[in-house]
Amino acid sequence: MTIIICNFEESLVSNLQALLNSKSSECRKLLYQFFNIQKKRIFARPRQVHISSELAQHQLYRFEKKSVISEIINKIKNGDDLNIYLSDKQNELDHIDLTLTVMGIHHFHLGDTIVQNGKRKGLVKGTKSLLFIKIEQQDAYFIDILSHDINTGFLNRRLLSIIYKNWPILLEDFRIDRENIKCREITDEEFSMVIQHRINTTYSPEEGVAYFLPGQLTSANTDSDNEDKISRFLTKLNDIEKSLKAKPDAIAKYIKNITGVKYNVLRFPIEIIDNCFVIKNVNSGIRWDLYMLPNGLWHIRPGSR
Repeated sequence: MTIIICNFEESLVSNLQALLNSKSSECRKLLYQFFNIQKKRIFARPRQVHISSELAQHQLYRFEKKSVISEIINKIKNGDDLNIYLSDKQNELDHIDLTLTVMGIHHFHLGDTIVQNGKRKGLVKGTKSLLFIKIEQQDAYFIDILSHDINTGFLNRRLLSIIYKNWPILLEDFRIDRENIKCREITDEEFSMVIQHRINTTYSPEEGVAYFLPGQLTSANTDSDNEDKISRFLTKLNDIEKSLKAKPDAIAKYIKNITGVKYNVLRFPIEIIDNCFVIKNVNSGIRWDLYMLPNGLWHIRPGSR
């Protein structure tokens, strides 16, 4: 009889603590910190660039910051690292980027030199004017240049209005599908304030049209998207553990067919390799990779040894 040992949580906590340099020992907290960092940073891959009509007319885009923005565009098209342009808080485990959380939009500093010391060491010099870009898997949508201010910049409804005018398809998944819908009219300042007070709201670009915001905050002041991702991930781990323990002899036979060795005790911890979760059989080195599908569900597939 083959014995299956799945020390998922213990190994997950250990790996996340080492990766994040976190003092937390609580699995869900560590997962939140991991996904929070992943969300704030941008994965390097070639993307198609789209420029809004509003940005195309902006004086900083056309003149003063033209060379810097051209460099950002080329880096995006080539799939180069973009994180040097982001906030110096991108690696803070518990910091919430409100613009990214509720609107799904990154902000880029437009400095043209790399800082050698201080909190922006290794990043471009911070600027008072920020370029707001919505980064998707295959595309980058250049929205506007706004001030480094919570009301007139980070939480400015103009960002959503420009998306609605130029690429309304990006908001379609969040459309409130009700006839003759009416939302209470609020000012730009009120819109910013309710979000700062962690109150979820809606966006109405014109009469009869309304959207939920792309992201929401929980009552515990956390990113609801990350919370959902964690719940789905832990559910998947529980299902995998049940599947492994339900058919221990079949698992042992599968591993023997690959390695030629019959193991009586099989151990399955979780490792994190290249920021990906991997279930690895300690005995044989055989691994299975966990990855998230576009619909938010987690899937498992055989990986390399």
